[in-house]
Amino acid sequence: MFRGWQQRRLGAGTGLGWLVFVAAACGVDERDFAGGEAGVTAGLGGGAGAGTPAAGGSAVGLGGAPGLAGAAGATSGGAASGAASGVAGAAAGGAGPGAAAGAGGSSPGAAGTGAITSTCSVAQLLVNGGFEAGAEPWVQFTSGTDQLVYDSTQAEYEGVIPHGGQRLGWLGGVPNETNRLSQTVTLPADVLELSFSGALRIQIFEAHALIDFLRITLVTPDRRVPLYEFDNGDATDDWIELGAPIDVAAYAGRAVTLEFESEIGTGPGTNFYLDDLALIPDCGP
Repeated sequence: MFRGWQQRRLGAGTGLGWLVFVAAACGVDERDFAGGEAGVTAGLGGGAGAGTPAAGGSAVGLGGAPGLAGAAGATSGGAASGAASGVAGAAAGGAGPGAAAGAGGSSPGAAGTGAITSTCSVAQLLVNGGFEAGAEPWVQFTSGTDQLVYDSTQAEYEGVIPHGGQRLGWLGGVPNETNRLSQTVTLPADVLELSFSGALRIQIFEAHALIDFLRITLVTPDRRVPLYEFDNGDATDDWIELGAPIDVAAYAGRAVTLEFESEIGTGPGTNFYLDDLALIPDCGP
């Protein structure tokens, strides 16, 4: 099935100072309606909570590694001719050179390395963030019948041009329908912050009351953190870029779920297109 001239809208984010609009021209096409059975199920991770947009935190720099001590020099004629003399590396990122070697054959102390860099082992947590590999491993839910990942090269496809590649995520477009795309990831053990980014296109074909919504949420083990909420009043003719920092230090090493959910009212409907999604972990310096 494919959805016809379905509309999805980009609602203005409430209290979201992180939204960065970068337009990339895109054509507008139409799709036929495919009636969906009404019904909204609970989102992943439990009912809605009073989550607040996460504020970015500053990373704390680590001190320099100590220089290794020089070995003591060998004794000659009963008198020690060398001395142990390594000096620790300076804290706060300074280089810490080891002291000169003791006389009599000891090797010089190794220099401190300065600031220790703690990097995340994975650069991008989402798998298939651009949908180029199809739907997997995204979890799809719909109260209707349409697939939520579309290939622009298919004959029945009548959506907008993807932001990148050939495929995109497509929520909404059918009156009285709920769609949901989600992916669960495991955070690195030393993560401090996540950077969410992606491209969004909201498409309508006629103005109507604000009855169609897209909500982007990070579902943590104990609450739902709202990132964005859009509605049909936010529709544009182009893709926009999203970007939001999320403080996740409290959930380091645990699983969280990125969730996109659309709720479409009685009609005519709004199309919400998603593409090139990313969750970039920051483990600090």
